[in-house]
Amino acid sequence: MVHHFRYRLWIAEMNLHINIMRIFDDYIAELNSKKNEPAVKKGIEKFQRQFLKLRKEIDELRHEMHLSKMTLAAYSKELKANEKKVFPKTEHADLKKGIRHTRLNSIR
Repeated sequence: MVHHFRYRLWIAEMNLHINIMRIFDDYIAELNSKKNEPAVKKGIEKFQRQFLKLRKEIDELRHEMHLSKMTLAAYSKELKANEKKVFPKTEHADLKKGIRHTRLNSIR
């Protein structure tokens, strides 16, 4: 149950990052249409590449989390009411690293 809650929080956090990136992407598109200086265009392209890279990382993490949630659900279904079986912590250690990495990249 705790893992499911944690995954939901992580997904909500990633959705927030996606929404913020969309706002910045709209702003950059507006700047791109108004500014014609080569230095500005080069900076805009740099940010767009960074946003695309970060979005790809977030999408990959969300996919991995979806697969992990499905595995967690399968564990839950096979448990009997009084049986105690622990979902291995290592199952989401890589996801946790990915979330931290995404957090760091989103604030740079």
